[in-house]
Amino acid sequence: MEITTGEMKELLKEKGASDVEEEAAEELAEVLENYIGYITEEAIGQAREKEKDVIGKEDILEAEK
Repeated sequence: MEITTGEMKELLKEKGASDVEEEAAEELAEVLENYIGYITEEAIGQAREKEKDVIGKEDILEAEK
């Protein structure tokens, strides 16, 4: 999954930033991609422990804790 710098600039501006450096948008995208990867791995691991084939909302919420 790739989050674009354009999406990050838009997000930051929606939250009140007047302007955003390209490097800041790139870094935020990388941080979010890493976090998404971590949560995904945790949710999959929890579902496997429960012998589930489908990842559910509860798996995501548990992984976030």
